[in-house]
Amino acid sequence: MLDTADSLAWREYVMSACKNPPGGFYHYPNIKADWLKYIASFTTPSNPTKLVQELCWQLLSKEVPEADRIRVKNEFLLYKSTNDQIWTNLWNNYLLNPNDQTIKNDIIYRFSGLLGNLLNSPDYQLM
Repeated sequence: MLDTADSLAWREYVMSACKNPPGGFYHYPNIKADWLKYIASFTTPSNPTKLVQELCWQLLSKEVPEADRIRVKNEFLLYKSTNDQIWTNLWNNYLLNPNDQTIKNDIIYRFSGLLGNLLNSPDYQLM
């Protein structure tokens, strides 16, 4: 089991990778996180509300208040919008064009911002 210092250092390391798309780890550039595969593993990745709810539960092991989930969803997945269709269209376009690097980069950028925000949250740090 990791002690607190090791755990905190590891969390910082993972957070830095999450915030720096395409998910590479600074000191290990050959290690890449497959964020698209990870996103696809959720129940309904095209639904930003459900995606955020599941991600919060997965990372924090608790129910996050709806207002907080909406805030991070709008800020990161919808990029400061309130229209859920933005993420839904983006994800569906990726499914139709899985080799389109522009679409993939947009999804990874938005998701990594969301993930980094949750990993920096006080609730995550208290775990």
